Amino acid sequence: MKKKDANDPVKKHVTYAYRISMIRDKAIQYEGTISNAVLGADLVYKTISSCGQDDREQLIIVMLNARNKVVGTNVISVGSITCSPTFLREVFKPAIAASASAVIIGHNHPSGTLDPSADDMLITKKIIAVAKLLDITVHDHVIVDMTSTNYYSFSDRGVMNNLKNEARRFLDQL
Repeated sequence: MKKKDANDPVKKHVTYAYRISMIRDKAIQYEGTISNAVLGADLVYKTISSCGQDDREQLIIVMLNARNKVVGTNVISVGSITCSPTFLREVFKPAIAASASAVIIGHNHPSGTLDPSADDMLITKKIIAVAKLLDITVHDHVIVDMTSTNYYSFSDRGVMNNLKNEARRFLDQL
């Protein structure tokens, strides 16, 4: 092994400074303040209709400020006819960039079935747990039918509170 000579130039490493920004993509009209599941489901439906492909399952995030006013929406993932891959870091990337205080999660079931799957329940619990660590409130998770105005609201059905309690118990163990 060659001994380092004190006169050898020190190799410099380079890193880059990055700036993160959100780009407005499309204007989506909605009814105003999202004060109930019907309005949340409507905005999820409109986001999928205008930004996505409603023949495939898509995960949407509605981002809200501290006064629960909509900051924006984002298509988190586009999947197949039966599922949409969900990576928690991708769920919260736009919410953090938008300085959201709260979110509503939504997705469609191309089959038209509104009942949440076991995977829907599990990912919602994970989203709630991560959101709690980030000091972001998850108000609801809605599943929308793209062929009608029908939807399933985790909050309206009382499922959201159960999942929040389970997530809280999980976090208490950490």
